Amino acid sequence: IFPPATSEATYSISRFDFTKATEADNAQIGELYKALFATIGLVFDPAIDSDFVHPRDYFTTIPAAKDPSVNGAYFVARRHEPSSGASYIVGTLGVRAYQFGSKTLFDTCINGVSNAGVKSQLLELATTQRDGSAENVQDIEIISSQDICEFKRMIVHSECRGKGLGKLLVKVALEWSYATAGTPATVDGDCGQQLPFGGFKAALLDTNRRLSAANYLYETFGFVDCGNYNDSYRADRFMVSVKK
Repeated sequence: IFPPATSEATYSISRFDFTKATEADNAQIGELYKALFATIGLVFDPAIDSDFVHPRDYFTTIPAAKDPSVNGAYFVARRHEPSSGASYIVGTLGVRAYQFGSKTLFDTCINGVSNAGVKSQLLELATTQRDGSAENVQDIEIISSQDICEFKRMIVHSECRGKGLGKLLVKVALEWSYATAGTPATVDGDCGQQLPFGGFKAALLDTNRRLSAANYLYETFGFVDCGNYNDSYRADRFMVSVKK
């Protein structure tokens, strides 16, 4: 699937359109995911890894489609071979609007924020929302899915590391996430029904400490530690960024 790169190889970052994905695209993304799972010793679970099963839905609407007007984006790094005209997906990073599963998880996230300034900014984003069933509805203070997103599946093929692709993926994903109406587009690529900008004010991610290069990268882009916002048993580090 990934033949060795030639000396003429070039690289690019673009937004990905799942509606136009080829079998080769899907196979290459699948191999990247499998490699990441092997690296951190995980086993594929379709109940958790729903982006494998329904990637377009996963990255373009929030959980349970409670607000389908809030979308996401999926970015890929490609290796281009001029002599053959071949192109290979060698890196990925998805962004999706995030909805906290409960007030408890929101509080856990906030209470674990290591930076006082970031914690203050996050608390300022919290708004009063109605929650619960018709018989047991209540008002809670929580950050809306229109204001916070989650980064998922930041992966770069092992043979393509050291070329700055991970840095570019995080950079363009943050630019898209924090951009608002009227912001010039910085990434080429048609994304079907996805919005041309994110309009978010904060971004979450979970990771594993053993992925030292990725952890360092997140830190350089201003991500700081927070609490376990998604009740994940797989990750051992949770991070958050706020729009400057």
